[in-house]
Amino acid sequence: MFLSLVDRSHQLRGALGLVPLRERPGIGTIANLVVIAYVLDLTTYVMSAPSSPAVKATYVVVGVGVIGVGSALYLTTGWARGRETA
Repeated sequence: MFLSLVDRSHQLRGALGLVPLRERPGIGTIANLVVIAYVLDLTTYVMSAPSSPAVKATYVVVGVGVIGVGSALYLTTGWARGRETA
């Protein structure tokens, strides 16, 4: 619960940071505030922290790959304003 609270506050600060730039947060920004925080909660509840360094390294590699694929999909839809939003 604490981790998702930190994540939500970080994302909210980022969304509010768009106000001085006169950018209105879109539906994706608002959805990210909700979806990512709850998925983070669910993941930390379901998965335990690995103890083996090999498993930790595998988590890191897989995580970077998943984020890369997700960012590529997001940016190629044409909905992103630019690479800084990914």
